[in-house]
Amino acid sequence: MTKYFIFEGEENCPCGRLKTYNECCRGRVDLYFDFWNKKGFSWLTPEFCRALAAVCGIAPRKGEIVPTAPKIYEALCRINDGLYNNKNPDERSLFVNGLFEKFMELINKKDLLKEIRLGFSRAVNLIERLDELLENNKGEKDHRKVQSEAIKKALKDWLDEEIVEEDNEDMVWEFFGALRAEEHTLEEREVLVYALKCFVDKEPSENPCWEAVLKASISDAISALEDIEEYCEPEDVDEVPILEKEVVERHPMLRRELSERAFSMAAPALDIILNGRLQFELPAYAVLGGLKACKDYLLELFAIGKYADINGQEFKKKLKELSLEDELYQALQEKAWNTDYEIFLKTVSEYLENWLQGEGKGEPGYIRSAVDFLRSCLSDFILDNTASLYMMVYIFSIYSVVMRKEASLPVRGDKEAHGIRWDEILTVEGMEEYSRYLEEKKQLAAAAHVRRVSKAL
Repeated sequence: MTKYFIFEGEENCPCGRLKTYNECCRGRVDLYFDFWNKKGFSWLTPEFCRALAAVCGIAPRKGEIVPTAPKIYEALCRINDGLYNNKNPDERSLFVNGLFEKFMELINKKDLLKEIRLGFSRAVNLIERLDELLENNKGEKDHRKVQSEAIKKALKDWLDEEIVEEDNEDMVWEFFGALRAEEHTLEEREVLVYALKCFVDKEPSENPCWEAVLKASISDAISALEDIEEYCEPEDVDEVPILEKEVVERHPMLRRELSERAFSMAAPALDIILNGRLQFELPAYAVLGGLKACKDYLLELFAIGKYADINGQEFKKKLKELSLEDELYQALQEKAWNTDYEIFLKTVSEYLENWLQGEGKGEPGYIRSAVDFLRSCLSDFILDNTASLYMMVYIFSIYSVVMRKEASLPVRGDKEAHGIRWDEILTVEGMEEYSRYLEEKKQLAAAAHVRRVSKAL
């Protein structure tokens, strides 16, 4: 069994703060591990104790509510009394059945768990396999019983064949997150804690929670297929057509599927942007909120005794290699993105359109298609992975501006922005000068954006 929740001491802490794991949450997590390991329940494996230690010991991100040890212990006692300390097999069976009925209810009704599903294509693949199996067993005597047993075996076989370690790890983190997402009732905590144990300690084909996820996925996929047929009547479900926004919003699994496809379709465009083949040189005003967030981040570092300069090589390297867990990434996503959103998307769309009409004319068709797709998906209809696409392009654009400094200030077609210095661009005076320059160049939306960012200074 894979060991989850083992963190490298010198790597960034999983809580996302500006410290290594050793400097930040390790002490608390180790204390909680010892606490759970000494509780005396024989069924608390080291792997599960580590999971509980992470749930209680890793500092909360914004909006998270970390359950206290007494609340987790209360749920463990109920599980222990109903399952492991109960000598009556019938009562144990009733208790387990009750747990999984509640589990099914939670993943179908609780918003934070509704996305715990297979991908749409995988669910359709499973539906097709079950349809074929049912068709083959039609003529059997007592066919309902035969079919029920055959379906149960088919689900176990599918889990053995299709679920890989990454799938199981995703589920472990989903339930880690679910336990910390909000305040839960004791009954909900009991179910979530036991589900976490199952995903940590059991093989997929022996884990009834996986079976519940498959059933919920099948139900959701059938509903999505019905909507697709009503709107589009596609000949092949593997070629998901462009759907009405409300259909996609109604089906999280379909939204996720389209999101994953969007990322793969845009991948060639991202490659040529990141390797410099497409010189992605946006003007500084398009990411000005991001530059301000970087400045604020550096001031926070300075406050805790860690000096860094926005023009320094160390900071430029950090921007280039920024990870989702990093506090700077979180700040850019939660604060700067909302500030720059409209002007950034408009500027990127225009830039890529100009590239397609000019420098990109001689590129292979698949590259041009990918760039055109990236341009066209920059809209208000944001899927999960298109949001990630936007952030990747946004952060790369900030990096590009920081690397180019003064060269990033002029509007397209100008060689320089007279009188404006890079080292003054994040001052009130510098922004006022920049906004006047943009007004002179008839870039009124850009000038208004610069003044909005200036007010936040």
